Amino acid sequence: MGLMLAFLLYARRRWAFIIAPVTNVRCRQSVTRGVQAPLANTAALLAMAVASLQLAWTFGATVEIAAELVARRTIVSSAIQMIDAGMTMAAAIGVLALVHDVDRRLPFSRAVMLAWIGSGSLFGGACGIINVLGNTALLRERAGTMGLVNFVALVQLVAGLVIGVVMLIAPAERDATISAA
Repeated sequence: MGLMLAFLLYARRRWAFIIAPVTNVRCRQSVTRGVQAPLANTAALLAMAVASLQLAWTFGATVEIAAELVARRTIVSSAIQMIDAGMTMAAAIGVLALVHDVDRRLPFSRAVMLAWIGSGSLFGGACGIINVLGNTALLRERAGTMGLVNFVALVQLVAGLVIGVVMLIAPAERDATISAA
């Protein structure tokens, strides 16, 4: 949470053109919407699938989780799982708002922050899972029962990367629109 707050404070100073409200700029049709929309929709769908599975695991589902791991669940592990699910949903909401919210019910800066922090959580969480599973005996001992966990980590990784790609395009296009106005 501290890192997220530090990032938000840093972003306000570093990328003021994203944070600052824009007035008197006509909304024009996005030149790259044909690329952004399918990427954002796919990434949001993947992220929401991951979030729903994370929420199911949070509230006691044992789908593809080894019995020993189920027995070691604590309130803290459930809370962490719920935070991960929230961050994943934030990424999906943020990327969809970046691409589809033309009348800006959610300000652009908030959409960028949701997508940025959420996609970072997706990507970082997936890298952490892949690192832990790849470097420990956990994968070798439970290879048959960790298939879904591995697949979810892969989906998280892909969703985080795709949202990151959309986030490279949308703010750059917005900056070009502001400069041209």
